[in-house]
Amino acid sequence: SVTVEPLNDEESEILAQSKPHLRPLLFGQPQVKEIVRRPFFAKILDQSYVADPNAPPPQSEVDLIENWWARGGYHTSGQDAIGRQGAIIDLAAFRARHLSSPIAFRQLAQPTQAKIDELVTDGILQSVRAGHTVRFSHDICFEWGFFHVLTERGEDWLEEIRESGEPPAVARVVELLAEREYAKGKNWSQALARVASSQMRPQWTR
Repeated sequence: SVTVEPLNDEESEILAQSKPHLRPLLFGQPQVKEIVRRPFFAKILDQSYVADPNAPPPQSEVDLIENWWARGGYHTSGQDAIGRQGAIIDLAAFRARHLSSPIAFRQLAQPTQAKIDELVTDGILQSVRAGHTVRFSHDICFEWGFFHVLTERGEDWLEEIRESGEPPAVARVVELLAEREYAKGKNWSQALARVASSQMRPQWTR
């Protein structure tokens, strides 16, 4: 095993000089720096992050997720981004229901299968058995994808958790969803009431 530590200030400065678009993230808010200074995510965000000239840099992990998502997890747009978004949602939903198993091609819809090679090339997925199974390359890629599985379900996101078997592995995604709803949503009190009356495990209420 090889432990890869987050980039320190000196290493981050070297990277920022060669990748200027990452500077606002490498030296931004603490919760953003914590992610971007991991070499794996510096690579992913180098490929996918595009600064909005009319908005401040991302202030949270939720902001990073939305920027990543808008470009299909890479640096694309239009119908291609939409196709990749749909594939990421299918893959993340499947993964939440089968946490201990690789994702088999035959269990995916054909449009999702058609995006597998792109997602492997871009580092979102890894091949387990070539032509048969894949997995997410990192837990956070799964979490960011599952964030949008829950987003797509709207007010029924608790049902998605229930249908997935209420796995503790998605707890951090629920925290991120709560953060987004609290900061930008309009029905925070109603969301809390639905959770309280759901009769699901106490961890979701917490």
